[in-house]
Order: sequence, then structure tokens, then C-alpha cells
Amino acid sequence: MSFLSNTLYNLNQYIRERLGHSREASGQRLSHQQSLTEETAEDAASSSSTTVDIQSLLPPEILLNIFAYLNAQDLCSCACVSRQFNQIGSDELLWQFLLNRDLPTWSRLSRDRNPDSLIGQVSSKEVYIRCCPMVRQNTPPAAWYLPGGLGYERVRQYLSKRWKRNPKFALLGSGIESRRTSKLVYSLVHNRLGQQFEPINMINGVDGIGSGITYRMTSDDGGSYVFDLLTLYSCRREDRERQLGEAQRVRASILLQLQPAAGGADAGEGDRGEATAGQQSRRRYQVIPTITRLELDGLIYTVDAESSPQEVAESQPELEAFAAALQPNRPVLVLPLIGRSDNCRTVSCMQTIQALKLGQLPNPWCVQASDSRELSAMAQSLVWMMGHT
Repeated sequence: MSFLSNTLYNLNQYIRERLGHSREASGQRLSHQQSLTEETAEDAASSSSTTVDIQSLLPPEILLNIFAYLNAQDLCSCACVSRQFNQIGSDELLWQFLLNRDLPTWSRLSRDRNPDSLIGQVSSKEVYIRCCPMVRQNTPPAAWYLPGGLGYERVRQYLSKRWKRNPKFALLGSGIESRRTSKLVYSLVHNRLGQQFEPINMINGVDGIGSGITYRMTSDDGGSYVFDLLTLYSCRREDRERQLGEAQRVRASILLQLQPAAGGADAGEGDRGEATAGQQSRRRYQVIPTITRLELDGLIYTVDAESSPQEVAESQPELEAFAAALQPNRPVLVLPLIGRSDNCRTVSCMQTIQALKLGQLPNPWCVQASDSRELSAMAQSLVWMMGHT
């Protein structure tokens, strides 16, 4: 027992000595750290008088020039840094510059997001934030959702299964008749888009006009939509291969007829062929009765975005006539098409709005820049159309 007691006593003493050394060492470390902290505080206090604010070194005109190289998202982030940055980042001339710089590159505009209708009423910054498609994509409005957590489009999809008939859309315009961009119809008919567009039924036209295909479309969010797509050509194939000018194509269209003249007399076919350019711009067209009998729920109007704004403007009477045949609440989707993704787009979305005078239409409308071979953008816009039918 004495041996065990001595061993325990020696072990206890050893532990006490080690604890004493560790406490002493930790105390020394704490005192050393405290001295370093005091020295650092003294150095900071002594150097505080020499601290320079970088914002005070840059005059406002230099900051304004720097901000002009930023995109809208980065500019809004910089405006949160300080009061000075917020004031300069909200400058009207700066946002006018950004709007003029970025507007030709925007790939989607609509009636409620039309810069032409907002410029002059609100600031350029608000015009940019309201109309920019990238801003709208990142911050969807609360109106897109309903109580209970169900998305608005999901509810539309649920209700669409109980419709008596499928929504019926007409596809027409110079975009599907131009040799450069006519691959749009070919891709749809031959199912070149994989499973995104699935043909499920053929549709017979009325009096030989308005034949088409029933499609089942799968959107990017997994929703499924069924609709009828009718293809309307303004002339026969041999006439389309001749590549008539836009004004001549509209004048010779088999889908249109001249509205009655002011005196009440109808304009004959001979008058249409002999109309001068000035008379062509003053005359108004209406669709033939067969188009009215199709009972369209929406319009997909295509234009050749590889042409020129002047040529697009010549097809405006055709769009005006078809939009007038729709109910005012029916949607109009405009697709400025290019033949391939690497082709040059010479007509922007904003130029399309101005050339077709979309601001004068009572219908809800949307302009979506698209490729006639890659139609993912068209699929997104068709979801928008389904929400307005």
C-alpha cells in the first residue's frame, strides 16, 4: 500500500507541476497578445489621420464615366455602396446611355413592357428596369403566383385540360415565306425539335385554307400544353419561290381583301393590282370571311429579321388586318426570325415594334427574337400565349 500511495502522490505532484507550467505559459501568451493588440491600436490611431477615402479622390464625372461601362445589375449594386454612389448611379443621362446601348440587344418586349410608351413618363432607369427581359426573368412579378403556392401557369395548365377545344393559333407572315427563314415550318412539321413539340393530330382547313397540326408542347418548367397550329400562306408555293417584295406580297395575298372605300363601293381585284405606292399606304385591308370562320384564339406573326426595317414596315397592313379579326383580348406574338443563330440580325425587337406599329394594337402582344431552327424561344413565348387565351 505504501508503494501505491507514494506512486499516486508522485503522480499528483507531477500533474500539479505540469498544470502550473501550462498556466504560466498561457498567461505569458495572453500578456504578449494584449501588448500586440495595444500596439496595433496605437498604430491605427496614429495612422487614422492619414487614412484617405477613395471616393473623395474621384470627381463625379470620373465616377460617371466608370459607371457607364457597367451593366444594369452591377450599377444597381454599386448604388448601394454609399450615398454618393447612389446619387451618381441614378443619374438620368447615365441610364439614357444604358438604355440606348442595350435596347437593340433585348430579345423580348411586350405591350406592357414597351419602352416607347414609357419614355417621357418615367425616368430612364425605371424604363430600363421595367422593360429589360433579363431583369424580368430574374424578378418575376407577384401576379404570376396565386395563393396556395401554385404557379399561375400551373393553374392554366390544369384548367386547359377541361377546355372544350384546344386553343387555335395561326402562324403566318413574311418570316415563314422568306427563303432565309422558312425553315421554321419545316422544323415543326418534321419534328426537328425533339420531344419539345410533339405532333399528335392533323387539322383540316376551311375551304382549303387553315390546315395545320395539333401539337403537345413541353415547356422548360415541365408543363405540358396542347394547341392547334394553323399555317397560313399568303400565296401559292410557286409565287413564294419568286420572292415577291413585301408590298407586292401583301397586295396579292389570297388571305386579304380591301376594305370598302369611303363611298361604300368595294375595291375590286383590278384596283388592288393597279394601286400606286401612295394608295397602297393609305388603303386598309381586312381578312377574307374564311379566316373569320377559323375562330382563332391567337396570332403568331413572323417577320424576316435579316431584311430591313423598311421591308418589315411594308407588312404592317397584313398584321393589322389579322389583329382586327381577333377579339381584343386575344394575344399576338411577333417572331423576328433569322435563318441561323450565327446570321446577322438586322432588325431588332424595338425596330420591329416601331415598324409594325404594335403600340396601336388593342391586343396583348409580345415580340420574341427567334431562330428558325432553334425554337426554344418560341416555346417560351407560346407559354405566354397560353396564359392569354
